Amino acid sequence: MFKKARYEEYIAIAYTGEESPTEDLWEAIKLLKMSRIDHGYHMFENENFVKYVAGNKVPLTMCPLASVGIEHFKDIKVVPVKESLKRNQNIHQF
Repeated sequence: MFKKARYEEYIAIAYTGEESPTEDLWEAIKLLKMSRIDHGYHMFENENFVKYVAGNKVPLTMCPLASVGIEHFKDIKVVPVKESLKRNQNIHQF
């Protein structure tokens, strides 16, 4: 399905990482060849993955208010937006 979507010039996006472990993020990038990760909060559990994302400028999206709203984070101050920016990651906030 993803191969066909890329062939049709759709952007392959992985909505994973908010609840999924880092291994799922690796699979999304390597196997499914995702070109963006949405809510990749668990990537900080694996330093190699963090470096890969930053070094390859893989776009990330983060929705701090939504993540607090669904109680993934208890406080907006702990959503890792600053950490992502500090590591030169290609981050987009919504």
